[in-house]
Amino acid sequence: LDEVRREVEQRLRRQRALERTRERARELAELWRETGDADAVAETYDATLTPALDHRRGQAVPGVGTSSALDAAVFAGSDGEIVGPIVVGERGAVVAKIDSLRRVEASELEQEIDATRDRLAAERAERLLRSMVNSRRRDTVVTVDNELIERFAPQS
Repeated sequence: LDEVRREVEQRLRRQRALERTRERARELAELWRETGDADAVAETYDATLTPALDHRRGQAVPGVGTSSALDAAVFAGSDGEIVGPIVVGERGAVVAKIDSLRRVEASELEQEIDATRDRLAAERAERLLRSMVNSRRRDTVVTVDNELIERFAPQS
């Protein structure tokens, strides 16, 4: 019974800590939107600024990991927008500023995929051919017929 009680207390403490973190993230996001100064806001809230340059959907963010909620919020935003707070499971909350967002059209992505697929297929075929040639070289026995060479050698 004491073990269950400790576990419930720990869960309750974690839940309260997450709620406080989320509330602080809401305040942080509002202040950031008002002032526009991320460094000052981070210092005020003793928060960590982590730049995520060239972020792609599904890619891990340093200190946060992967988060579908974060990806959804960021890719639904627009250039210069501050999004959040975004709850990232039991890891806390994230507030992010979108410096620039480049959406890729499906047709552009398909062309890139096709070109990459063709390039990879060509590289694979080249490796296979090289492997076959090297295998034949290893398996081929080279014999030298000295009599034949002497017969065709130039007479001096």
